[in-house]
Amino acid sequence: MMSRYGKSAFVYSCVVGVLAAGHYARAESNQQATVEDTFITYATQQEGQFQLVLDAGALADQGWAIGAQEYVLPVAAGAEHSVRVVTQNGDLLQANGSPRVSGGIELFTPDGQLITVADFSLPIAGRGDVMFATSDHPVFEIIGDSLEFRLNESEFSLSGLVRLHDAARDLGMDASVGAIGEFSLYAPMDVVDIDQTVVRERDAVSPDVSGSPELPGADVTVGSLPNLTHWTSGGAVSGYRAYSVATTSCNVGTQPLDWFQGPNPLHPVIAQGMYRLRSGRFEQIGQSWLKHGFCALQQNLCQTCQPVGGCCCSRLGVGCSDPYSSSRNGSFTNMGPKSEINAHMGTNLGSHAFPSGNTTLRGRIQVRQDDLDPKLNPGALYYVEGHYVAQDDAQFGDMTNDNNNASYRKIVLNPASYFASVSGPTVREDPAIFAWKVNDPSVTIKNMDVPDEGRFVLGYNVTDLGGDLWQYEYAVLNLNSDRSARSFTVASGG
Repeated sequence: MMSRYGKSAFVYSCVVGVLAAGHYARAESNQQATVEDTFITYATQQEGQFQLVLDAGALADQGWAIGAQEYVLPVAAGAEHSVRVVTQNGDLLQANGSPRVSGGIELFTPDGQLITVADFSLPIAGRGDVMFATSDHPVFEIIGDSLEFRLNESEFSLSGLVRLHDAARDLGMDASVGAIGEFSLYAPMDVVDIDQTVVRERDAVSPDVSGSPELPGADVTVGSLPNLTHWTSGGAVSGYRAYSVATTSCNVGTQPLDWFQGPNPLHPVIAQGMYRLRSGRFEQIGQSWLKHGFCALQQNLCQTCQPVGGCCCSRLGVGCSDPYSSSRNGSFTNMGPKSEINAHMGTNLGSHAFPSGNTTLRGRIQVRQDDLDPKLNPGALYYVEGHYVAQDDAQFGDMTNDNNNASYRKIVLNPASYFASVSGPTVREDPAIFAWKVNDPSVTIKNMDVPDEGRFVLGYNVTDLGGDLWQYEYAVLNLNSDRSARSFTVASGG
């Protein structure tokens, strides 16, 4: 049996939801409106911070060692190293600059020679062109499609995955190994210019959709699971590995979604889980505490965004998306227990308890290393899942909007370092249990709705072993039932 919530939390007919939203957009598409573009220019004024977490195991595979797993270094972002950001109606339009990281990252060659990557800059041009540059020899670079850019009223941040630069081959490194760490960079920003200009006309959809019983309301789902952070790259802790997965939410409904920062309870919480398919059996092998959401960006991952404000808002606009990096989803300071959430109603206490225990494990997806060991799990497939729960989503209309709040994605594990990378697309609006049937069409998946309370998903497979012997495999997922379940009974024929 699988349970996402201690008191647990999830597809209402996602077809019905999509068709309803599409019908509304077509009905209003003939309206024309003058659009006033607002351009805001931000600039750095003071020092920031750079953080790099390296996968010690991935480098150890090549005989290299690191001076530290995690580096936190100052960033010079003023004067010649300034960063300038321009937004258009709250969306990133342009970013450029060259923040400089002071201090050094220490690497040791297989023969013990020290190599220091010191005082490097990160040239920024647009959204995806970011690369490490050193004064003598490039060693690292950013994986472009992993880059995330965030901006609020006072700070911008960059984050992404790091790999070895092609030039690292000159040092005897294999630059084809993929991601070997994750970085983040933060710097304060100030508004230096605001310009508003009426420049165009376009089709407009009225934002006032309140009170209409024909519309699906606020409807949050997971649009992307772009990457993971492996927090135990230095080795298992008490036999466990720890991970967190990046999630990008999408409001696919027709009303803005509440996203107020705690202690206001009207904000989403995010669950993360890991699953394994081995020898025909689908199991949940790890889960996280709940990340409490704050600061909704207004981006365009899933649909055309109708923003409700600028970059950091207390509501997620219709069609808009909001990204959380894997490192931020693994920050225990914004995590609370699942028992504080009513999985069916979507309500939470606003303020929350914090996870305790080992600082590397707490709050994150914890998985026994034995459940990941390729020698103990030959041929196993692994998946991660993200799941949003929000009150205005869960309680709209007939209270079924929360049935499409989870998505999953296949992951691949490095058999030596246990570093995890994503593989294939994010499967939107389906929880991970559906991966069982994707891999084995003989599996049956059924939704089991408890009247006025929530949904379970049942998966089962029956195999004829011959000689009048049959093997039954079951998996039960609590999607959004707050009542939860204590036991599971299978009746046998007499």
